[in-house]
Amino acid sequence: MVKLGIVYSNLLSPHFAGGGSLHAYEVVMRLRKFFDIVYYPSSLSFKWSTDILTQKANELERQGIIIVDGFYSILDDISKNKLLINKIKIILNEKKIINKLIEKYSSDVDIFYEPDHTSPDIFYFGKAFNKKFGFTIHEPLFYADSFRYLRRLLKFYKI
Repeated sequence: MVKLGIVYSNLLSPHFAGGGSLHAYEVVMRLRKFFDIVYYPSSLSFKWSTDILTQKANELERQGIIIVDGFYSILDDISKNKLLINKIKIILNEKKIINKLIEKYSSDVDIFYEPDHTSPDIFYFGKAFNKKFGFTIHEPLFYADSFRYLRRLLKFYKI
């Protein structure tokens, strides 16, 4: 079966994250019928505590979703203060955090998919692991013309 890498933050959200997140969750649950799902928590996931992240990751695993190798290692590094990630660092040093994720995560998937485009992680993962990727845009992103924004993203990340 094809392995699909889900790159997203809100599957680990400890609270209701909105309609887009609910839709993304439902889509991922349906995709389990057709793909082996490997979840790649994005950089934005690490704004929550390691306890919450562990609890939510365990819930996903009970539902048949594989958590990428390296995720628990990152949580261990955070809890031992070897890796400092907080909301401010995610905003100011997002590329450094994404690079740390790339360093720790394995790339044992066939394609990446982001069910609700909310972060640049999927572009970095696709390029670093040399994998194709796709994502869903639920609303215009930052510009009145979503396709103009998408073209600028692709040009910026040299994809």
